[in-house]
Amino acid sequence: MVLSREWALLLLLGLAVLPLMLRAEHGNEFVWEWRGNLAHRIIKEGSCELQAQKEDEVFVRHAGFLEETGLQFDGSGPEALKIILGRGLVIRGMEMGIEGMCIGEQRAIRIPPELAFDDPQKPFKKKPVKKGSVVEYQIELSDILRPGSFRYIQTKAYTQFGIPGIVALLVALWALYSLYQEYKKKQARKSGKRK
Repeated sequence: MVLSREWALLLLLGLAVLPLMLRAEHGNEFVWEWRGNLAHRIIKEGSCELQAQKEDEVFVRHAGFLEETGLQFDGSGPEALKIILGRGLVIRGMEMGIEGMCIGEQRAIRIPPELAFDDPQKPFKKKPVKKGSVVEYQIELSDILRPGSFRYIQTKAYTQFGIPGIVALLVALWALYSLYQEYKKKQARKSGKRK
């Protein structure tokens, strides 16, 4: 059977439009966003009042798969893994993929070998995958603690000292506020005497 030029052109046009139709039908399921050699796709949107950035303490659940076979080789299980972004506690591609995530967001991150276990900046003695493997991590970001924020200080006080730590923090804040009020009163008295 020989196709005419018109039918062949129509067939090619249909094949070109098919992926666009699939993307529209399935949302962002097929959309990979690229940043250099790293790609990610959003599986589930999160609440974006705060996005993860370097030096944040983030809590993630993750599972790592070999792209080639789909076999899982890594995972946190039900417990969240605590990572301080930018400190090199996990592979570089994973850190890069977490940056910009929102609380509650789920992402799939496709990481090339040079940003994963063949990274020249972070050599591995024992690699969980063979050399040259592309890996995909599925990550869910459950929390972000930003250093210097009140929530960060409150959480650290609670984890370090429990309820007495929170009480001590509140007493210290109250004492600072009282000192500030006294300072304002003295300044007001001084300015009243000068007039």
